[in-house]
Amino acid sequence: MILQILGVLIFLYLLLFLYHEYLDSQRDINEIALNQQSNISPTRKEQESAIYRNNQTPHGMPLITGLQIRHGFRLRNGNLKDVWSVIFAQKEKSNRISINDSDAQYSLDINNLNGMIKGIANYFNQEGFEVIGTTLPLFSYHGFILALCCFFSGFTLHHFAQLPRVQPDVDVMIGYETDLLNIQRLKYKQIIVVSEDPDKKYEDDGVKGWSILGNLSELNEEQFKYEYAEKDDQGIPFRQTNQFLTHEYTHLNFVSSIAAIVKSIPIGKEIGPRDKILVTQSNDLKQFPKILATLLLGGSIVLNSLPISIKETIEIFKPTIVTLDPNSAKQFLENQVISGLQSLKLARSKHLLSEGIFSSSAALNGFESLRIVYLGNDQAKSQLSSDDLTTLRSLLGSRVLSERYISGALGSILNTNFYDYRIFSNDKLINRGTASLALELKLFQHKELPIEQRHGELCIRGFIIGKPVGENELQRVAKSGTKVGGEGWMPTGIIGKFGNDGCFYEDQ
Repeated sequence: MILQILGVLIFLYLLLFLYHEYLDSQRDINEIALNQQSNISPTRKEQESAIYRNNQTPHGMPLITGLQIRHGFRLRNGNLKDVWSVIFAQKEKSNRISINDSDAQYSLDINNLNGMIKGIANYFNQEGFEVIGTTLPLFSYHGFILALCCFFSGFTLHHFAQLPRVQPDVDVMIGYETDLLNIQRLKYKQIIVVSEDPDKKYEDDGVKGWSILGNLSELNEEQFKYEYAEKDDQGIPFRQTNQFLTHEYTHLNFVSSIAAIVKSIPIGKEIGPRDKILVTQSNDLKQFPKILATLLLGGSIVLNSLPISIKETIEIFKPTIVTLDPNSAKQFLENQVISGLQSLKLARSKHLLSEGIFSSSAALNGFESLRIVYLGNDQAKSQLSSDDLTTLRSLLGSRVLSERYISGALGSILNTNFYDYRIFSNDKLINRGTASLALELKLFQHKELPIEQRHGELCIRGFIIGKPVGENELQRVAKSGTKVGGEGWMPTGIIGKFGNDGCFYEDQ
């Protein structure tokens, strides 16, 4: 009897051993890699932590600073005209842009887009405009075309999240007809109005309809040739005023953010011509680098501002990549009704994910195409626990990458690892991941928090940080930077700690 029991115990032990060996062989990434996700400088200054970088940018090597285009015997960072040149050169791939606006749906290829950009640029040059103001949502049809024209044609787009109350330094203001009376309270050389009737005439000679830019939908330009000039690296392609604070972003900010996204995707999982990115936010500048990176690599774009659920949106457009905000993701989870069989699949999938093994066995019908979800957050408070994120991965059947945004930076400053599916028991600390490839991080002493235990205020330094506009704001930023050690460091106001795994965990 004892021998039988002993035999059963040995059998169960062997079974358990073989099961763990099997799990180890199936993991997407070695556990050691998840426990060492940052490169950490060997020394630190008083009141500071060591400097943390993403594992792909070792100390002693430069951060990601652009596209690294060969120019003679040297490499240059590139600019947005270079980006458009590369996109245009591979237009025979699957590049398409679909825009689902509140009033209509639009489908464009690169030749259509090139014709529109050239047509708008010709009008702006004819009128002598250099700085283009707009209150249009960035990812509406008109706002998106306008932004690309400015990016790729050498103009500055100044986007206002709210109507300006004081006279802005712009040559023309472009907005909706519903805002016309408020726009006219200030003086502009010209106002261009987007309305249901693009040919509508206005009593004020300084007010023009959108059609003044030409019959854009009919334009189709199959030629684009760019010859590099050093001056193209200069200039400000984008300014944004939000809550009456203005930041401006250089070509280097854009190409560094684009390059960081491209190089952050693991080998074998890269973005390519078969990919289609769905952007569900209508007015978020920080999504532009992902859009341009996808086009740069031959993929397609869907911009959707229609008021439909995430589930419906994914089922309709069948994207491979989606950008989501936490509110939409939380609502998606709350709306799911899990049946008995689906509940078993979900439990199994979450178990495998907790072991580091990606599983799409519990993915909902209609989500087969999806493979990457970017979940952006610009708030300290996280609405999604690590268990919620695991449930989201299971139901969507895709990797979910959490990103942390702040005002004044173009793209995410922190993002979780592509293969990090860990579940944490303490949700008072939220894993924000590691630094963007274009940034480095440190902590600075904050109140009574123990900096020697890597707990303090997060500071950033690198190439995706915009510049504030205005003398008072410049002085304020310079002063706050000096308080955390100077040398280009910028405090973020984000409080948290670096874990032993090299990830940053934000206090809740």
